[in-house]
Amino acid sequence: MQVGSTSLPVVVAQSSAVALVVASAGFGALFAYKVGIEHSILLAGLSVVMAVALEAVKPLAIAHALQFRSGLRSVALGLLGAVAVAYSLTSELSLVAMSRSDLTAQRVTDAQAARYFNETRDRVTRELVSLGITRPPAEITQDLKPYAGRDCENARPGSLCARVVLPLRAELARAERREALEFELNRLNQGGGSRGSSGVSDPASHALAVYLAAVGLSLHPERIGQWLLLVPVLALELGSALALVLVQALRREESPVVLEPRQTVHPEGEREKVSAALVNHLKNHGGVIEESERTLAKRLGADRSTVRRAMHGLAAMGMIAFAASKNGTAMRLVS
Repeated sequence: MQVGSTSLPVVVAQSSAVALVVASAGFGALFAYKVGIEHSILLAGLSVVMAVALEAVKPLAIAHALQFRSGLRSVALGLLGAVAVAYSLTSELSLVAMSRSDLTAQRVTDAQAARYFNETRDRVTRELVSLGITRPPAEITQDLKPYAGRDCENARPGSLCARVVLPLRAELARAERREALEFELNRLNQGGGSRGSSGVSDPASHALAVYLAAVGLSLHPERIGQWLLLVPVLALELGSALALVLVQALRREESPVVLEPRQTVHPEGEREKVSAALVNHLKNHGGVIEESERTLAKRLGADRSTVRRAMHGLAAMGMIAFAASKNGTAMRLVS
């Protein structure tokens, strides 16, 4: 399949190469800006320009270094590419590490909040169960009104305070405590946004550690997390560095098929070839056809301008004639 004069694989490779270089340049420019802005805006701007320039020359330098098998030019281009790759690795690793550490810290905070929420809710629930069912505080307060102001601190056994007032006061305290706990539990249930937070600081590392343990490999999640930082960075770096090499390789593969026939066939010879093919096509279809120039060009494997010149040439020699038809223009072979 082709798009214009370039095959689809080359178009995909070119688009991917541009995307990888732009992504790598973005990482490098962002890192350069963060480092430079700590000193001055001028240094930040110059650092960004340097990063973008290095990213632009990186795939070019590596691709051309691989073309020159030996010599100082190959060494110099390879050194330039290596320097660009070293800077890209440094900047991308630094940015990914910073973002990953921020995410880990956030997950730790969320996990701590989740644990606090669960512990508080469990404590409130247990205390509510221990208090049992109580009457509403307002009802108990109403029962205590006749005994308001009574001093029952040194109540004797069997007295009114011991039999009525003190039990009512204890029941009121228990009811008020239950009411406060119910309010607290309702507040937790409505505002406990951290209930579903993960208790794992780095889920990807822990998940991979579990999978590796299943096949007999025991690695600490923290060590796995360090390698997880490197994988996407290496993928981006190798992709952006070798993208132009891929594009050049695909172009070399398609060039013998697409370019050579157009360069070696003489225009006049091609027109004669198309004219003969057109006559044979008419003979195979009873001497009359109704097809557009685009369809004929596709059928004969030629461009429209060559087909048009062949048709007019045959008509000028009296070999074919054109006639109007209900579907357009018909072409007829003159016997």
